[in-house]
Amino acid sequence: VDIANDHGADIFISIHNDAFTNSQAAGSTTFHYGSPEGIRLSSAIQKHLVDGLGTKDRGARYASFYVIRYTDMPAALVEAAFISNPEEEVLLASVDGRCTIAECIFHGIMKYFRV
Repeated sequence: VDIANDHGADIFISIHNDAFTNSQAAGSTTFHYGSPEGIRLSSAIQKHLVDGLGTKDRGARYASFYVIRYTDMPAALVEAAFISNPEEEVLLASVDGRCTIAECIFHGIMKYFRV
């Protein structure tokens, strides 16, 4: 957060794998802290993740995570899929799956910047 703020980054993206005690939990979620631009950024990324991965749409949702709360720029925290779900674990463990996730996030960022 400090590095992004100190260097005037345009956006901040934090990428994670979700997990839950119930192995049936599945899907992609992208979190924002509530600013209009953060909502727009997380919504664009979320749409591309769900469309590109075919995962359950858990939404672009508000959260108060440190990394999205204390950035000076629009920020999103991406939970690409559930590592605790056997089917999604295969996606997360494969090179192709991780590349697809990265491409989906990239396309969401491009949509945010309207490129």
